[in-house]
Amino acid sequence: MKKVFLLGIISFSLLNSSAQSKKAYAITSDVKGSYNWVTVKEIDLSTGEVIKTVFDPNATSDVTVKGPDGQTLARYDWTAAPTYSGVAAAAFDEKNQRLYFTNMRGNELRYFDLSNNQLSVVELPDAEFNTGAKAVEANVITRMVIAADGNGYALTNDGNNLIRFSTEGKTVITKVGALLDHSKNAGISIHNQCTSWGGDMIADSYGNLYVFTMRGHVFKINIASRVADHIGTISGLPANFTVNGTAVDENGDVLLSSATLTDNYYRINLGTLKALPMDKKVEEVWNASDLASSNIAYRNSLGQTATTTVVK
Repeated sequence: MKKVFLLGIISFSLLNSSAQSKKAYAITSDVKGSYNWVTVKEIDLSTGEVIKTVFDPNATSDVTVKGPDGQTLARYDWTAAPTYSGVAAAAFDEKNQRLYFTNMRGNELRYFDLSNNQLSVVELPDAEFNTGAKAVEANVITRMVIAADGNGYALTNDGNNLIRFSTEGKTVITKVGALLDHSKNAGISIHNQCTSWGGDMIADSYGNLYVFTMRGHVFKINIASRVADHIGTISGLPANFTVNGTAVDENGDVLLSSATLTDNYYRINLGTLKALPMDKKVEEVWNASDLASSNIAYRNSLGQTATTTVVK
């Protein structure tokens, strides 16, 4: 006799109730071509145009840094500088107007509160977010995204630390564990430094994550099993284009930015992984260590709810 057990119902009504946004945030420097990743700019995903600078440590003097309980931190504390050691991972929570991020040499989660005109940063210290000594490049968090379940996910370079953080109520941070290579990955491991470190991460409507590595490899991540399925390599990029920032645009394609080049942005379709240039003016293109949008892939292909069942 077959029995059907309902494991869970995940509501996506909020995610599907509004159109994809044209807004994204780029982690850049105050000077184009610099690798000092301390500046946040809002960009238009459809044009690549910079709309405004959200935070520049050289120009923004009125930002308030707070602890998780709302207390203001002393400004003489050097770690109170929001982006003090550079940022390579960020995720935008549109519902709560928060831009989550972590410093490359830090062991805590932070977010810019964008809900009003008074810019503030909230620090969320928690041992669960500590991935080890950041002098070891493997431990640096370089990928982050808000997934379809409403939680944020962060991933270290080496793929050995996938971390989940809640975005509603009191922040709960949980170490999910190390990613596992799919048996069909043909020798391309999610843990390999040459192929699979760096880059960025996006999410889709079905609850999956996608890791885009600096070298253009793409892995589809099943969050529940932590299995990383290598689905291909991006084609059509210049040989010296490193993939450092990814953001789903308003049409469901993925915008790519490079930390090293300012010649152009590129777009790819997840179905083909073929990159096409945006054909933008060079002065509108910024090299960026990370991109963050609230959009998710395949939003329009999913109904209001997704149900997971097991048949025995």
